[in-house]
Amino acid sequence: MYVLNELSNDGHCYGTREQLLEESEKILEIEKSRVDSMLDRMIEEKAVMPDGEDAIFLLPFYHSELGIANRMKAIPKKYY
Repeated sequence: MYVLNELSNDGHCYGTREQLLEESEKILEIEKSRVDSMLDRMIEEKAVMPDGEDAIFLLPFYHSELGIANRMKAIPKKYY
């Protein structure tokens, strides 16, 4: 979650699994295999939320993105 927070400080709403593995190894000095298994456990425990192909969100960002997407779907097509 630390790496996702750091990515959000740089303006990102999510990180890809590979990005999280790379950044965790670099920033936290933890082997990718350990980070990969911790990431799976965090997803299983719903501490972070996967979405789509490879995006992994912190929960507040996931819910914000979902809310925005739902609002955009509700806009009548004549407005865009």
